[in-house]
Amino acid sequence: MGKLKKVMEFPYLNGILMLIILIAQLVLLDSIKSCTSPRGSCYRRAQANQVRIVGNLNDVTVFAAFCAARIPPPVSTEEVQKCIDSEMTAKGQR
Repeated sequence: MGKLKKVMEFPYLNGILMLIILIAQLVLLDSIKSCTSPRGSCYRRAQANQVRIVGNLNDVTVFAAFCAARIPPPVSTEEVQKCIDSEMTAKGQR
């Protein structure tokens, strides 16, 4: 409490600290709004990333089915993974 008491003895420092806290809260609030409002840049970036991730997941699923059907039994996970990597590289998705 000693340091805080010393700061409180200087009212202008107290005002500066309050201003710094207010600015920090406004910056944080702006960041939260940016990520939770459909018009925010953070929100739009997150949506674009989700679209890309789901698209990639769909592609991998299609390639996995294609590769599993193409490799003669017994099919190993490693063989399917190599085939998926090869197909994705060939399609320019890697």
